[in-house]
Amino acid sequence: MNRQRAIVFVTLIALTDFAFWHVFPGLGFAFWVLSLGLGAHLCVGQVPRRNIIMAWGVLIAAVLPAVELVQVLSVVFAFAGLAVFAIVLLDGKLRFWPMVRLCWLGVVQIALDIAASPKCLPKGGEVRSRFAAWSMPVMLGGVFAFLFVIANPVLMGWFDQLDWGYEFEHLNLARFYFWIFFSVLIWPVLRLQAMAPRLLRGRKTRVSKTPNPLINVASVTRALVLFNVMFAVQSVLDLSYLWGGVRLPDGVSYAQYAHQGAYPLVVVALLAGGFALLVQPWLNGRRILKSLMYIWVGQTVLLVLSSILRLDLYVEVYGLTRLRFAAFIWMTLVALGLLLIVMQIVTRQSRSWFMVRVSGLGVLCLYVCAFINIDGFVARQGILHERTDAYYICTKLSAGVLPAIAKYEPDLCGNYYPIQLRKPADWREWGYRNARLRRSLAELEAAQ
Repeated sequence: MNRQRAIVFVTLIALTDFAFWHVFPGLGFAFWVLSLGLGAHLCVGQVPRRNIIMAWGVLIAAVLPAVELVQVLSVVFAFAGLAVFAIVLLDGKLRFWPMVRLCWLGVVQIALDIAASPKCLPKGGEVRSRFAAWSMPVMLGGVFAFLFVIANPVLMGWFDQLDWGYEFEHLNLARFYFWIFFSVLIWPVLRLQAMAPRLLRGRKTRVSKTPNPLINVASVTRALVLFNVMFAVQSVLDLSYLWGGVRLPDGVSYAQYAHQGAYPLVVVALLAGGFALLVQPWLNGRRILKSLMYIWVGQTVLLVLSSILRLDLYVEVYGLTRLRFAAFIWMTLVALGLLLIVMQIVTRQSRSWFMVRVSGLGVLCLYVCAFINIDGFVARQGILHERTDAYYICTKLSAGVLPAIAKYEPDLCGNYYPIQLRKPADWREWGYRNARLRRSLAELEAAQ
């Protein structure tokens, strides 16, 4: 371990303790992720300016959702952005498989560095041999001792009664375990240069020379004809009942018809999209098959639109929930993905062209959703349209519902435990969304 990396490592552990220990996640999390990026940059050595600009642009964009609100989605974006930052810093390109390999190669690098640690000692066979002989017993014995202490209340009592000469609660076992856990996360970020040859190696592609006996021109033709007929039957039923106003059979309500078909039809559309991608090599030079594919994909888009209408009818009766809001977004993405398949076939692009664009579309959608107060929108729609589920709004949703409740129905949560909007203790717990919520509540209170 060189001196610079050791200093960066210890500094990052101290910053981690400062940002997280007994601190509610907030702006401190974004600060910590940016600190990791700076540590990686300092340890990676000389890199082209273009790589630096691209990498930092990605990382800053990735932590913005955490500045808005620390939630599962923003944490995923932050760590994904850190992985992209590492690869772009090394290679200057956005490559998927190196980012995936970074997850396990980081663990491998920790093991390699531990195994190579005796080489960092001064030269001398006796010193190195003693270190090698004692390192494994001491490390593994320390793990056993830690587990024995936390598992045995008698040992824990003895441990707490030891006179350490200062307030030991500042360096208790939980905090020590906290440092160990984050050390495992931090160390690989500082060893990107050592992992670069394994991270950036090309991925071997296997070309199968054996044709699939189940997929050929004849089977694709029969499948497209059969699927078009089946989809046409479903499309006619949806056009009649959902769009045309035809009366449903006795015992079947519009809400039942809508709810029963909304989600299965999205699965049908996904399977249809996968089949369309799979059989594209058999469409080249065959106009009839391409025409059948266009008609089928068009019918699939119509089914997705019918699923959206089904879900809208169901929401009109039973109200909007977080899951139903996500379903609307998911169905829209599926429809756009199907349109991308048509564009891919028409412009004769590769399947990788489609995968890059549909993945980018999904990431962009999730990124925008990270800045939207979905719970507040759900609560507002439920209250305004008089489909209020007080139990769901007051117990299942976050503090984002508070302005809508305070403005439209202040007594909604009277029978339930009141939702709390946490006040930050300092800047580390601050979040932009919660700051907006507090400002909105203050304005509503002042207006009353």
